[in-house]
Amino acid sequence: MNQVTWPRVIQLGATLAFVNLQIILGNLALARLDTVIALLVFFAIGLALVVIAWLLQRLAARDIPDLRTGFLGLSAAAVFWGVVSGFLLGFFFVPEYLNLQLGGSTREIPVVEAPGYGGVGHRHFHDGVVRPELAGEFEIHYRKQDGSDSSKRYRVAPVVDAGWTPAEPVQLWVGTTHDQLSFSSWVEDQRAIEGVLLHKGVYYRKAIVDARERHGVEEALGAPVLRLDPRPYNELISRARGQTLLLLLFASGLWALFFLRARGLRGPPQKRSELGAPNATG
Repeated sequence: MNQVTWPRVIQLGATLAFVNLQIILGNLALARLDTVIALLVFFAIGLALVVIAWLLQRLAARDIPDLRTGFLGLSAAAVFWGVVSGFLLGFFFVPEYLNLQLGGSTREIPVVEAPGYGGVGHRHFHDGVVRPELAGEFEIHYRKQDGSDSSKRYRVAPVVDAGWTPAEPVQLWVGTTHDQLSFSSWVEDQRAIEGVLLHKGVYYRKAIVDARERHGVEEALGAPVLRLDPRPYNELISRARGQTLLLLLFASGLWALFFLRARGLRGPPQKRSELGAPNATG
């Protein structure tokens, strides 16, 4: 008779943990670091998890010999699945959820104090005005899989208070990669200066350099970049949280199905004596 064995249950639980840790920790790196560095850290996390699996296998081998059977290979496969699902799917919403969760929301901030409220999260500035005429941009070109050319524009514009003069440094930038968003329309509609803080990656940095060179404006040390977004914080984080939970459930569910088909939770059939009881020694 086949019975559920604890080593297999432990293997399933441990590998499920590796899948979810890879997704969360890898996307945390993507949320906090520039893309190239974050990708290196993303894969380094996967390697670290495989090393942890190897150490667990060695430590548990004496007390639970059956645990080591296939555990390292399964762990490596689980980490690989975490890398694939976490990056290809989670890249678009998990980093934003982590940023919003960790950074929270701060409202009614004076623009002159913007450098002190950088980092991550949602921010609302009560006295700022976007200056579209002082905007800068940087455009990258790439080739799609179908062979056609495409491009992406990183645009920034300074946000200043009522008494600002060009002789003063810019304390806050707003940025976007959406061509449909117009800085001029934002000003005309008298929308509030609010959105999600962005890390100044290399492309936003080049857009800021373009604005400085083109218009002669200076930048304050630590001036953050804000992605303009009219949606409230609760709506933004609720949407990102829901997508993140769905990804974790999807990744965990598929891994569990793979594990059960590949290994199952039951051990080999136990032999029975002629009287119908399991064989015993001694």
